[in-house]
Amino acid sequence: MSVGRPCAFCDRSDRLELEMALVRGESVALISTEIGISESGIRRHLRNHTAAQLRDSMQASDDATPTDLLARMVDLADDARTARLTAQRNGSLGLAVRASDAELRALVALLDRAGIDSTDTLDRLRESEALARAVGRVVRTNPGAGRALADELDTAGQPALADQLRSLIPQEEVPTTRKLAAL
Repeated sequence: MSVGRPCAFCDRSDRLELEMALVRGESVALISTEIGISESGIRRHLRNHTAAQLRDSMQASDDATPTDLLARMVDLADDARTARLTAQRNGSLGLAVRASDAELRALVALLDRAGIDSTDTLDRLRESEALARAVGRVVRTNPGAGRALADELDTAGQPALADQLRSLIPQEEVPTTRKLAAL
């Protein structure tokens, strides 16, 4: 049984950055010229060695918004994290190290793309997340407060946030005849 030659793209230390460049829409031809791997070799790598999610990203429309790209970067970081955790559980230390490196590079690219360049920004994001979780808990226990907050968000021009908040408000239960009889 013959074994094919190793994938030159997979062996590159900058593999993740190159894959991210492809996701961002850089041409295969340009990357091929820059790194010295044939276009067919890059396409073969994409077909055989990348996650389906990355291939789907490559085929997405050219109208991808920055939010779409950030979401894809998050997905790539999550996939790398899952691969790292699986490799660690299975005792595959070499694969775990490579997955850790891929995860780190994806996270660094994500932070860079999101403009997060200091711990102050991260602290503000964590505070915002804590506030959002607290509001969610209050809304679930105090529907009136939730409706008032949602109305304020509408007034502030944030209808999507208002709708999201309303989705957390428990629906008031309409008493049935049986429940009324029990009262």
